[in-house]
Amino acid sequence: MAKTNQSADNRTVATDAVATIGMLIPEDAGRDAIHLATEPVVAGERLHAGQHIGFLKDGTVGTAAKELLGIVDPFLASTLFPGDRFWLVVYPRTITSLRHVWTHPSFAPAEIVAADKAEADPSPYRVPNDIDASRAWVNNWLSGADQPLETVDELIVVIEGGSVGDGDYYTVKLSDWDSNAIHSTGSDAHAHIPQELWDHMEVVMQKRIQKRPEYFSCGC
Repeated sequence: MAKTNQSADNRTVATDAVATIGMLIPEDAGRDAIHLATEPVVAGERLHAGQHIGFLKDGTVGTAAKELLGIVDPFLASTLFPGDRFWLVVYPRTITSLRHVWTHPSFAPAEIVAADKAEADPSPYRVPNDIDASRAWVNNWLSGADQPLETVDELIVVIEGGSVGDGDYYTVKLSDWDSNAIHSTGSDAHAHIPQELWDHMEVVMQKRIQKRPEYFSCGC
């Protein structure tokens, strides 16, 4: 069993939970506790716990937002409907300042100011995992799934908004009408896409992948 008594004094940034939450973690990661920024918001569509959302034009939130800012409260046990009010959990490492200010009857009120640079976390999204291992995992999944892509590099093209194929009889790209699908024309494709695949692709590409389709569809 892995040790869980690693102290904060000798823990590196790569093993701090605030630096790695939302990613696969290394073997030397120890027990930790974190703060995540939250914002009270109103659902603009039917939503489920953990879905990636952002603000819509009417001020409500949904999955079709131009900019995704965080996720639906992952602890919700029931479906949200339009008009429901809930917590949006902001993506970690994206807020520009965070500071805890306390009050005590024996102390003068503290001035609330922006956090010092040492307290802020301006670091970009980082993935400390093994790129080669994640690339191998994705290639193995692609080879065994009912879908047309053959390599990680082809999947990267699709993720970045391009298409794979000749453009006439065979194409694979993100669906134009279903944000949860990668669509194939000219070949069968019915595979469900596990979220673990996107976790590994974030390791391979070394950046956050906000649009995470859940399945392949086809028009063949």
